Amino acid sequence: MKYSDTRLTRMLRLVLCYIALILGFAGMAQKSYVNKEWSETIGLPDTLNWSASVFDFQGNVIMAGNTMTEPGNPDVLINKYDRDGGLMWERTFDGEAHGPDYGAAVATDNYGNAFIAAATTSVNGMQDIVVLKYDEEGDLVWHSTWDGVSNLIDAPTSIKLDPAGNIYVAGITYSTFNNVDYVLLKFDASGNLLWHSNYDHSGSIDIAVGLELNANNDPVVSGASSATPGIWEYATVGYNKINGGQTDAQRVSVPGVSINSALAFTRDIDGHFFLTGFSGEDDGRDMQTVKLTGGFTLDWARTYDGDANRADVGKAIGVDPEGQAYVAGYSDLAEGGSLFMTVKYDAQGNTLWTREFKPKEPEYRAEAEKLAVTQDGGVLVVGTVFNGETNDFLTVKYAADGKQEWYKYYDGLNGDDKALGLIAVGKEAYVSGITGEGPTKTYSMVKYRYTTVKDSAVVDSSGTPICMDRQLIVSFRKPVVNTEWVDKKEIQFSTLDKALDPATADVVAHKLNISSGGKVPVYKVFFGMTTADSISISRLGEEVPMPEFWRVLKIGLPEGTDLLAAIDSLNTLNQEITYAQVNNIYQPYDIPNDPLLHRQPSLVPTASYPNADINVDPAWDIQTGIPEVKVGIVDDMVEGINRDGAYNEAVEDLGDHVAGGYDYVWNGWQYQYQEFHPFSEHGTACAGIVGAIRNNGIGIAGIAGGTGAPNTGCSLYSAGIVDGYVYMQLDDIAPAIVDASTDGVGFDWIPGCNILNLSWGAGPRPEAFSPALIQAVVNAYHNQCMVVAARGNSGDPGPYAVTFPSCYGGTYLDENGILSIGASGTDGLSMTFANGPFYTQYGNDMDLVAPGATQIIASTVGHHPTNFPLCQPGLPAYYDCFQGTSAAAPHAAGVAALMMSEHNVLSGAANDLAPEDVEHIMESTATDDLNGPGTYDDPNGWGRLNAGEAVRQVASPYWVFHSTSVHPVPTTFPSETIHINSWVNAWSGSWDLPAGDYTAARTEVQFSYSNTFGPDYTVLDVWNRESSTLGISNNPNVDGRYDANYIYNIDPTTATVNVTATTNCWYVMADANGNPVNQWIPAPPQDLMTAYSVHLLGPETGVSVEEVSTPSDFSVYPSPASDFVNIRLPGGLPPNTTLDVLDITGRIVLHRKVNSGMQTLQIAVEGWADGVYCLRLNQGSSIRSTRFVKH
Repeated sequence: MKYSDTRLTRMLRLVLCYIALILGFAGMAQKSYVNKEWSETIGLPDTLNWSASVFDFQGNVIMAGNTMTEPGNPDVLINKYDRDGGLMWERTFDGEAHGPDYGAAVATDNYGNAFIAAATTSVNGMQDIVVLKYDEEGDLVWHSTWDGVSNLIDAPTSIKLDPAGNIYVAGITYSTFNNVDYVLLKFDASGNLLWHSNYDHSGSIDIAVGLELNANNDPVVSGASSATPGIWEYATVGYNKINGGQTDAQRVSVPGVSINSALAFTRDIDGHFFLTGFSGEDDGRDMQTVKLTGGFTLDWARTYDGDANRADVGKAIGVDPEGQAYVAGYSDLAEGGSLFMTVKYDAQGNTLWTREFKPKEPEYRAEAEKLAVTQDGGVLVVGTVFNGETNDFLTVKYAADGKQEWYKYYDGLNGDDKALGLIAVGKEAYVSGITGEGPTKTYSMVKYRYTTVKDSAVVDSSGTPICMDRQLIVSFRKPVVNTEWVDKKEIQFSTLDKALDPATADVVAHKLNISSGGKVPVYKVFFGMTTADSISISRLGEEVPMPEFWRVLKIGLPEGTDLLAAIDSLNTLNQEITYAQVNNIYQPYDIPNDPLLHRQPSLVPTASYPNADINVDPAWDIQTGIPEVKVGIVDDMVEGINRDGAYNEAVEDLGDHVAGGYDYVWNGWQYQYQEFHPFSEHGTACAGIVGAIRNNGIGIAGIAGGTGAPNTGCSLYSAGIVDGYVYMQLDDIAPAIVDASTDGVGFDWIPGCNILNLSWGAGPRPEAFSPALIQAVVNAYHNQCMVVAARGNSGDPGPYAVTFPSCYGGTYLDENGILSIGASGTDGLSMTFANGPFYTQYGNDMDLVAPGATQIIASTVGHHPTNFPLCQPGLPAYYDCFQGTSAAAPHAAGVAALMMSEHNVLSGAANDLAPEDVEHIMESTATDDLNGPGTYDDPNGWGRLNAGEAVRQVASPYWVFHSTSVHPVPTTFPSETIHINSWVNAWSGSWDLPAGDYTAARTEVQFSYSNTFGPDYTVLDVWNRESSTLGISNNPNVDGRYDANYIYNIDPTTATVNVTATTNCWYVMADANGNPVNQWIPAPPQDLMTAYSVHLLGPETGVSVEEVSTPSDFSVYPSPASDFVNIRLPGGLPPNTTLDVLDITGRIVLHRKVNSGMQTLQIAVEGWADGVYCLRLNQGSSIRSTRFVKH
C-alpha cells in the first residue's frame, strides 16, 4: 500500500497522538556508540616496556616512558597531550651517568604539575630511583635521586601524592644481590627526602607492586613476598605517614607466585584493600582475588579456575562505590590460546558474573592488562589480542550487569601492538601501549569517546511497542552533509553541527525548537559506510549502484517532543531533507539418525500428520547444501558457546555452520565472548530449521544443514537486531540488512548472503511505513540476495491488512522481490485455530505457506525454551517446538538454500539462481490441496512449499538460463514536465532530487534478444528479473522503482525464445524554477539493463544450455596454473564479446572486452587465491565456459 504525504501525515498524527494520550511509553532500550577520536605515536622505547599515564586537573594526559636517544641509551620520556590529541609538550630526562633511564609511574597535582618516578642509571652502573617534577608548561622544577644503602639496583613501581603535596614512591631495592625488599620513599613538595622505609620478610625477595593511601592518608604498599624459598605470599604493609614506621602487615599464602607474577592492588572508598594475581604453579595456576579489611585482616579470598589444568591469571583489579570488585586477566586454553577474562565479585566475594572475550581461533591468545571502573558502574578492560598475524590493542566495555556494550581493536602501522595502560574519565577512555618491534617500536595512545542512548518505546493501546521516543531517522540531502565527518569510519556520533554544515544544522535545530545544531545529538545509522560506497557487486557478479545510505542519520530529541510535529516541521525543509520518520520497532512473529526427526512432521510425513510436511526427503536425495551458499538470520543472535561450560547439544547440532555474525545492537562478534546468550530462542530456532546438521545422531534435521561430512550444509550468519526488551529497532535492522546483503561495503562484518530470513515485522499501522527499511530491502534485492519474510500471525480471522517488510513485494519492488510466507497448520492448509495455535495472516501478495503449527515443528533453542502448551510431549534440553510464520519463513529459506546449492557455477551451471528464479519455481511447484497446482488463493497463496519438487526442477536436466547483454537501441522524446514523487529516495537513494516538478526528456531503450536452445530442450517458462534491471517506466509521475516491459515470443519446435524488453531513463534539465539540474535518472541510456530467465528441460546428459560442450577452439592452459593462464579463443567472435572469470563463490574477479580478431589471451593470476575458477565467454546470444585451477 502506498501513502501520499498528506494521507500518511494525517494517519500518523491520529495514531501517535492516540497512543501518547492513552498509554504512553514502555521500558528503556539502549544502544552504545563509540568514537575513536584520535591516536598518536611517539618515542622509541627500549625493550623494557615501562610506561604510565594520568590526567591532570584540566583533563590533559601526561604519559611517561622512555625513548632511545642513541643505541643502548634510553632516556625518560614525558609527553603531555590535550584532550584532542594535540601534543602540548615533550620532554626527556638523561641521568647524570648518561646511561639507560626509564619512566615508570606518574602523578599530577591540582596545579598542573607532573611528578614522574623513574629508574636512572647510577655512576656505578646500577639503578637509582629519581623523582622529577615538571610544571604545567613542561619545565623541570626539581629532581631528587635516591640510592639504596647497598648501592645496587633500586627501581620505582608506583607514585602517589597526599593532600598536603607530599610525594610517596613505592618500589624495590636490592639489599644484596639475592635479597630484594619493598622500599617506600616520602618527599616533601620541594623534593626533599623526608624518610624511607624497607620491608624485608625473611631475607629473601619482596616485590612491591601497588601503593595506596588509607582513610588517614597513611601509605599502604602491597606486592609479592617470598616466605621461604619457593613459597610465596601476598604481603600488604601499612606505614606511619609521619616517620615511615611499619604499623601493620598482612600476608596471604599463595603457592606458586614468582617474581614475574601478575599482581594488582587497589583500595575501595571504605578503606578495604583488594589484591589479585594467581595461586598454584605452572598450568595449575588459578586466578586469585583477596580482600583485606582496613585493619589488615583477611575478609575473603576467591579463586577462578577456567579450563581444567590450565593457567588463569589476574592482572588488574578495580572496585566500584558499592565495594564490588572487577578483576581482569587471562585464562589459558588447551589449544594453546587464551581468553580475555573479566570477573565481577560482590562485596562479600560472591561471583556475580564472568566474561570471556574470545579471539577468533582457540589457538590465538588474548590477555587483559588493565581495567577502569566507570561512572555508570560498568568497567572498561584493555589488553592485547592476536588477530592471526599480529597482536592488537583490545578495549572492551561491560555494563554493570556484565552485558558487553562495545569493543574496539587498535592495529598500529607496524607489527605487534601491546596495550599497557588505561585511564578513563566520564565517557572517555585513553589506551596506551607499545606499537611495533625493533627500530620501529614506539609508544601509542588511543582516545575513545562513547555514549549510550537510553530511550523509551512508544506503545499502542495493547502495550505493543511501535517506535522509539525522542528519536527520528532523517535522510539529509547530499549538499548539506559534512562528507568529511561521514568518511571518518571510526566516528559514530557527534552533534548536528559536525554532521551537517553549521548553518543547516541550526535551521534543523530551530525547527525542533532547539537553540542550535550543537545541541542536537546525532548518530550514524550506517556507521561503517562512507561516500566511497557507491557500487556493490551482486551475487551474480553485476555492478549495483548503492543508495547513499551514509546520508541517513538518527537524531536525538528533547524530553516531551511531539514526534509527529517534529516530522511535519522537518519535512518542510525540502531542500535539506529527503525524509524524516520515526525509529520503528518490529517484533518476532511468534507468540511467546536424528533422534528428534519424528518430531518434525513439518519436514517428513508421520502417521499423525500425513499432509503437513514440505516433502523434503526427495530434495535431500539431490542436494543437502553447500557452504558457499550463505543464509543470514536477521533476528536475535544465534546462540553460541554455552555460558556455564556445560554440554549444549543444540549448539553442536548447528556445528560449524554458524560461520560468523555480528550483533548490531551491542556491537560484537559472536565468537569473541563466551557469554553469548541471546535474549530469546527466536534466532536460534530459525537457524535450526534452516541449517541444523542432518544425520549426526543428535537433535533435529535442518533443511540445508548437510550431513555432517566436510563441505556439506549451507553457511549460517547471525545478524543480531534484538535488544534487551526483544525490540527490533529500525536503526539496527536497516544496517544489518545492508551489511548482510552486500560485499565489500562499510565495515563488511557479514559477507554478502544469498538469502536473508526475516521472521518479524510490523503493521498494519501507518507508522510502519519506513523509507529507510524499504531502501535496505530494495538494495538487498538488487544485490541478488533473496529476502524471505514472515507474513505475520493474528488472533482473529481475516481479511488482513499489510505487514512490513513482508508486503513490500509488489508495492515497492517487484512481486518477486520478497518471498512472503504464511503459515500452514497440521493439515497442510492455511493455519487457523482449527489446525494450529492461531491464525496466519494472508493476502496482499502472500506467496506461499509453510509449516507453522506448534505440533509439527521442532528446532534448536539453546537456553531459552518457550515451553509451548501444544508442544507435547516435551522435548529434550536445548530443543523446543516453534510456531507461527516465524517458523514458516525459515522453512522457505532452507529450501531456497538447497536450490541455490544445486544450481550454480560450481556445479556446472552457467549462472547462479536469482531471487526471482527461486520464488517462481517455488510457486509453480507448490502443493495446492484445495485448487490444484498453479492456482492462487489468498489464504494459501500458491500453496504449501514443496521442497522435493522445487529442488528437482533446478537439478539436471532442468536448467535456468539467464539472458545475456545485447546492444540497446535508444529513442529520445521531446522534453516534458515530470513530477518526482516525494518517496523516490526510498528506491533510488542516490538521485537526491527534492520532490516536485521538473523539465525532463525521456529516452526509451529497447533490447532485442533471441535464444535458440535446440530440439533437445523444452522451454518450460520465462519470467522477468527486476533484480538485474536498471531503468524505470515511462510514467511522468516518477516514483523511482526499477521497471521494464517484456514481450516474449516462444517457438516450442526449436526451443527459441525471442524477447523485446523496453525500459526508460529521464534526463532532468531544470527544476520548476528554471534552475539547471542536468542529471540522468536512474542512469544514462548506455548503462540501462533488462534481464529475464528461461526455465528449461534439457537432455539427460546434464549439459547446461548456456554451458555447451566446450569446443577445442576455446580452452585454457596450463591447469593447474600458478603465475598466468593462456586462453585460446574461437574465431569469428561477434562485437561486444566479453570474458568473465568467476571465483568459487560466483563472484566476477575479472571482466574484459574481447576483440573479434583476438586468437589468444594471457591473464596474470599470481596474486589470486588458490581454487577453481570458471571462464565465461559471453558471445551475445550464447555463452561458452571452461575451468582452470589456480594452485
